[in-house]
Amino acid sequence: MAALRADIEPEVLRWARESIGYSIDDAAAKIGAAGGSERLEAWERGEDAPTIPQLRKIARVYRRPLSVFFLPAPPDDFMALRDFRRVPGADAGHWSPNLHSAVIRAGEQREALRELAEIAGEEPTHLPEVDFSDDPEVLGTRIRALIGISLDEQMSWRRPDVALKTWIAAVERTGVLILQTQKIDVDEMRGFALSEDPQGVIVLNGSDSRRGRIFTLVHEFVHVVLHSSGVCDLFPIERARTEADKTEAFCNRVASSVLLPKIAFMADGLVANHDGDEWDDMLLGQLQDRYSVSREVILRRLLTLGKTTFDFYQRKRQAFIDEYRRIKEEKRRGKKPPQISYYRLKVRDLGRPYVELALDAYRGRAISTSEAADYLDVPVKGIERIEQEVGLTSGAE
Repeated sequence: MAALRADIEPEVLRWARESIGYSIDDAAAKIGAAGGSERLEAWERGEDAPTIPQLRKIARVYRRPLSVFFLPAPPDDFMALRDFRRVPGADAGHWSPNLHSAVIRAGEQREALRELAEIAGEEPTHLPEVDFSDDPEVLGTRIRALIGISLDEQMSWRRPDVALKTWIAAVERTGVLILQTQKIDVDEMRGFALSEDPQGVIVLNGSDSRRGRIFTLVHEFVHVVLHSSGVCDLFPIERARTEADKTEAFCNRVASSVLLPKIAFMADGLVANHDGDEWDDMLLGQLQDRYSVSREVILRRLLTLGKTTFDFYQRKRQAFIDEYRRIKEEKRRGKKPPQISYYRLKVRDLGRPYVELALDAYRGRAISTSEAADYLDVPVKGIERIEQEVGLTSGAE
């Protein structure tokens, strides 16, 4: 008896593959279909069709619900990536499957959070409205107040990990979900935001430096409150040409004013007492440690405030890029970094408020054990480990 073939439209199958960023050869290898890429091409041309079990495997590989494959045409309303930052100097190009997966996961988790909030009876959080007509310095002051971190607190931190955790927790208190990713090269993506209201989502690349993630976090938060989109890069507003460039330059300017308030920064003795347009690495390093941001963020702020020249900024920026490449290559050739607990990374990547909301629903018996495992993306036996990571007593009450 011939196997039952799935009655699907070939263009939907092709869309699903392309939307995750797989080539024909890569997809065929992951699906493991007999006949390899030639069989997959035949399916996408409509000359043949996968069986139902094969389609289930395809759905898992492409990270799409099985029901999507039975649509009459490719959907045009799936969430698209609104904004992401790259390392300076990295070119935009073909998205990797891991980046596609991260974007899909962010959208899925946002919907899951909305479900959990509804179960808990929580009202969605709406952020104050701002727009591009606001002065970047004034807006920076407003956003810092919204986040709720004083400059004195910021300057009291002595470790980048403490600074990052504190900024993340503060932004989470505004109602924005903060996720982190793994296995995506920082050259490809440092962060992105889903800016829809309510329930904005910011995704940080967990492979980036802590200071790098701090600026990305604040930059993407500016995008969320502006409900804006576009590809980000770190360039000054004076060199912006297109509307997208102007948006990114504006967000950079606002994020810099949040992290380095103009009046206080210009009054800082290291800045106020400096003569000349050039800044050595030792002085930039002191400012970096004092404010828990990268040297490039410091340098760009100095440029914006007229304390250096664009030529010097460009030269130093290129030196930072070269240094980053060298360190990256040394790490690639060196020892692997210490491994972090799988469940600790899971809490970090999902975001603590999301994890706590899912566990609250589980412990209150509003969702089943299997549903809790689905929300937390762990096996059932892993729920207890997640509870231990967030400091809760194991087991449902």
